[in-house]
Amino acid sequence: MFALLLVAALAAGAQSVTVVPRGDTANCHAHIVDADGNESDAPCGSPIALPANARAWLTADGTITPYLADVTGGGRVVLGGLTAASTVTFPAGRRLRPGERIRLVSLNEPRDGTALHGLFVRDVTALDQEITMPAGRAVALLLDEKARVLALSRPISLHANAITSIWPEVPEGAAVVARVARPRQDAVALTALDAAGTHAPDVFVAAADALFAVWYALEGNTARLAAASETLHLANETAALRRGSVTTFDESLRVLPALTVTIGAFPDDVHPEPMKLTIARKSDPQAILRTLEVEAARTFTFEHVPAAPLTVALQIGDADLLRSIDLTPGDDATFHVALTPILVSGTVHRGDTPSRATLRFGQKLRVETDEAGRYSILFWQPQRHIVEVLLPELPPYTEMVNVTASMTFDLHIPANAIRVRVYDALDNKPIERGEIAMHSRASGRASVSTIAITSALQQLPPQRAGRTELRVSAPGYADAGPVVVEIDERLREKTIDVPMTRGGESTELVIRLDGVTPAAGAEVGAWEGDQTVWLGKADGEGRIDVPQSLAARRVIIRHPSAASAVVFGAGDGPLSLAPPAPPLLVRVVRRNGDPIGPAAAMLSVRLRGSVRLTGAEAAFATWSLGATSPDGTLLARGLPRNTVRMFATRTATRAQIETGTFDSLATAIDYPWPATANVTLVDE
Repeated sequence: MFALLLVAALAAGAQSVTVVPRGDTANCHAHIVDADGNESDAPCGSPIALPANARAWLTADGTITPYLADVTGGGRVVLGGLTAASTVTFPAGRRLRPGERIRLVSLNEPRDGTALHGLFVRDVTALDQEITMPAGRAVALLLDEKARVLALSRPISLHANAITSIWPEVPEGAAVVARVARPRQDAVALTALDAAGTHAPDVFVAAADALFAVWYALEGNTARLAAASETLHLANETAALRRGSVTTFDESLRVLPALTVTIGAFPDDVHPEPMKLTIARKSDPQAILRTLEVEAARTFTFEHVPAAPLTVALQIGDADLLRSIDLTPGDDATFHVALTPILVSGTVHRGDTPSRATLRFGQKLRVETDEAGRYSILFWQPQRHIVEVLLPELPPYTEMVNVTASMTFDLHIPANAIRVRVYDALDNKPIERGEIAMHSRASGRASVSTIAITSALQQLPPQRAGRTELRVSAPGYADAGPVVVEIDERLREKTIDVPMTRGGESTELVIRLDGVTPAAGAEVGAWEGDQTVWLGKADGEGRIDVPQSLAARRVIIRHPSAASAVVFGAGDGPLSLAPPAPPLLVRVVRRNGDPIGPAAAMLSVRLRGSVRLTGAEAAFATWSLGATSPDGTLLARGLPRNTVRMFATRTATRAQIETGTFDSLATAIDYPWPATANVTLVDE
């Protein structure tokens, strides 16, 4: 009957395929399967009517091809590389519901010599038959009518010329079965990041057209699947998790995008300088992805860059020109960098007298004045800078400047010299260890800084006219302060005496990284509203003396290598800081999803339970300014590896924030983080 049907089909002009083995093989049969799992077979060398999306394999005297070969093109196809075969059956009494089927997946690498082929997969709808599979490992999946996985087996060994009974079971934990299509056979490794960390797959097979992977016991509500490859990436990475169920992850790898950068020409009146172009992820600007020496008036293309928000930095001499571009959609991108110089010049005065000084703009840009205090410096983009002025025998003085166009910017350093004499109140001996925290308010601006005590008469940076509040801390002494110093334009010299009282008014806090390594340099702070009450830094052993009055209240601890912690009471033993999550890039948007524009929005963060941080506390804990940059984003570091809740405001009062007015509108951001988290502005 099969022969009659075959002849009729061929006579009607249907396309056919003839599958033959490589070499002489006895009792050889060719098998064809279509996209719906329908199978047909015939002796090797006999033509078979060709269905759509046809795949083929061979069986012969206890052997089988360990792959499915694409034979959609029809004609004569030669298959080889046969391996030992095994037989699979299903337990008696088991039943399939309407639309359900069993999918058997061989975990052998589907190769024929050096050629990689399709994964060997068999779909079964009748449980009373014996299924021939390649010997080796395999898994069985139970699928419903929509191809969702209802249950799966653990990897099972199929032995040559033996019969093995298989049945998929519902997993105890959260499982993920992933089929990831790939456009080319470049090397790719898959991992899953869940609430417990990063996991390699329990099952992984690389086929010519796709990757097959299984994770059996993931934790949390979501997992992020990552593809480690120099050329490919996953457009969608998130898989929802639910305990006792199987999540099907069916996505495609895409070729990583290309970024083309066109650099403009230098103006005629500007001397060309050496230039270097670097590309980094916006979430981790210190990790350089690409770097290249470049020239003006040329175009440069970078292949296979990450599909993520990127920072492109063009270093011109010592100055940087920064641009941001979001390649998350995975499309190739091109942008132009215009070389438009911004000249800032001026004179540094100490009081009314021009003075020689060194100016530092950020970490890299540095310029020396001449004897008359004059300087000039070239920038290549509008930017707000903190200028640090170094004058002989004075602590650094800082000023803020917003550079938007070429301008004259004179610096007038206050002529005052304020010294602090810190001494023991009992024996009048100087104390030359400790810190002075300064909270300055001048001309509507407020700033907080600390300076180490290094001498018996510690000089402060020049202070602007206004009010400066000092708090002094020293090991073995109760904190002194606040000491309020009123400063006006006429003040020239002042010495402030700060007697320190010995005693048990401080509590030693021992801080560890992940319970083991001393958290050297960990910073501890306490606030009342936006007013800094106390700041301190741990020594090389991770130890710090916290005022007893603060030890029982809320303090915030941060360290570059740890998640920031909010502590209520110092406790008796060492405090362990947890590992940090990667930096989180937050984009603040309006309720309709539009960008918020250049005006800054303040971020409030809930790390756990009712612990809400806003203003100065949020800025300290997240290593940020606590507010968005002009592009509406904020990069938060030091967050824990769990869900955080955030909301953004522009006009809300502190009382509204602290009483939970906007808590119900906060955005929950699950860990692992998305590439960019959109947080809604709640008070517009």
